[in-house]
Amino acid sequence: MRPDILTMQAFGPYAGRETIDFNSLGERTMFVISGKTGAGKTTIFDGISFAIYGKASGEDRSGQDLRSQFAEDDMLTEVSLQFTLRGKTYLVTRSPQQERKKKQVKEQQRLEQRQNYMRYWPKEKNCWVQMYGKLKKK
Repeated sequence: MRPDILTMQAFGPYAGRETIDFNSLGERTMFVISGKTGAGKTTIFDGISFAIYGKASGEDRSGQDLRSQFAEDDMLTEVSLQFTLRGKTYLVTRSPQQERKKKQVKEQQRLEQRQNYMRYWPKEKNCWVQMYGKLKKK
């Protein structure tokens, strides 16, 4: 499996939408993710793990804990991973269960959780094809 594009929104320390294009690495098979403490290196692995398995890469972080504390209240936490496996391109999108504050009232309500899904891109169709309507959390 080769990651192509990872997009994280309101995820970990990232308040907005962050996209990492692994395709820019070309044909390299090895690379380093480096940065200062707290820069979000582990969050990249959490994003990949959450997209594929529905849980973070470490035992101490659950889906609800992955929401960015810096994100706007109305921004949905979501991770998408486009990857290539055996010559086929796939896209998986997951959104953890999350809560947000109502703007007028100081109470919390559950954000509507988007349906998690997986698609693949058959070359002969030249468009995304839905594989699974709802991915199960493992």
